[in-house]
Amino acid sequence: MGGQSGPFDLQERHAELSKSGDPLGRLLAVVDFELFHPTVEVAPVTAGAM
Repeated sequence: MGGQSGPFDLQERHAELSKSGDPLGRLLAVVDFELFHPTVEVAPVTAGAM
């Protein structure tokens, strides 16, 4: 069953990312994504988006 993820793969991946400096974690520390919230709320949903 090669290629299938096991129940602990995600936890291990998160631990690896945290150890090596998760880029998303660094972005969250620098960028205030709440500033984009009003723009995202009013953005139209296109037919291909769902």
